[in-house]
Amino acid sequence: MQTEIDELKSQVNRLTPQNSSVPPSTQHPHTRPTTKPKPKSRKLLGDPLKVIINYDRAKRYWQAKQLQRCGAHLKRDLQSRIDHHDHQVKRLRDELKRRVESMFLIWYNYRSNSIAWKTFQSQMRHLRKSVNSLLLHGVYSGNQRLIRTCRELYNSRKWPWTFTEVEGIEPTNNAAEQALRLAVIYRKLWFGTQSEKRSRFVERMLIVSEISRLQKRSAYQWITVAVEASLHEQQAPSLFNKP
Repeated sequence: MQTEIDELKSQVNRLTPQNSSVPPSTQHPHTRPTTKPKPKSRKLLGDPLKVIINYDRAKRYWQAKQLQRCGAHLKRDLQSRIDHHDHQVKRLRDELKRRVESMFLIWYNYRSNSIAWKTFQSQMRHLRKSVNSLLLHGVYSGNQRLIRTCRELYNSRKWPWTFTEVEGIEPTNNAAEQALRLAVIYRKLWFGTQSEKRSRFVERMLIVSEISRLQKRSAYQWITVAVEASLHEQQAPSLFNKP
């Protein structure tokens, strides 16, 4: 089973009454807090031996047994973290970016049924060796800007490639990012909440909105029925469609 994770920092502010707008909470079905995971995270994510966590870049997930590092985040990291006028740095960055682009090209070929799974794995193995070789070159380059980034990427070198070993795993966590898009936009437009209680309210409204969207249901209709049930001291309807 694959669990996709993305993160959104909280914004709880003490506001004056005239500015007491309510923003989104940072908790979401696809998010984790920006502090070290606590034991309760196991309840949310499931058995770490059975779940493959598709994450962005945060090191806090390295303690998990099975990971898939998002390829899209990796590509952006190469651009931002190894972006320098130094010719040696630029050359290695460009070589790594080309390898990541090739990775996605091979993935698209497999996903479109242009190549078989075994062919896909074979092509990825060659590409993976090439990437690891480039990272080692950076580690021993003597260039301090390259050494730090390449060492970090090399130490976690197995995680961008889990999708080449386990069929059905995606190379990116795009689904998590899409689920968070409304929360990200909403947070930018408002000033923060005045309490944790208000944050939880917005959190739950965003969860209802996203789950309803994924099931092609009306969030407004569900909330209406849920409020009516509460007024009559009845149980709220399930948020999920019946199988």
